[in-house]
Amino acid sequence: MADRGDHPQPITTTKATGPQYRCTDCAAPFVVAVPEATYYHDRSLPGPTRCRPCRATRRAERNAGIRASLTAAHESAQPRGQDRGQG
Repeated sequence: MADRGDHPQPITTTKATGPQYRCTDCAAPFVVAVPEATYYHDRSLPGPTRCRPCRATRRAERNAGIRASLTAAHESAQPRGQDRGQG
């Protein structure tokens, strides 16, 4: 495999389970399933840097920020002098 700079390199690789990486957030080793590893390889993408639980946590944090900004934008778009729930 060619050197990809700062991208993670597998710790070990087995044909049965796929490459093993170390999570950049929790430092736990994790195994990437063969189909997922094939997906990354076929598209010349670097392997994952986070384990599944850390990826889920990061996604939830990111989505919470997006959701908050969309809610704020929606509330600021309300016509002045009108409150929600009044009909």
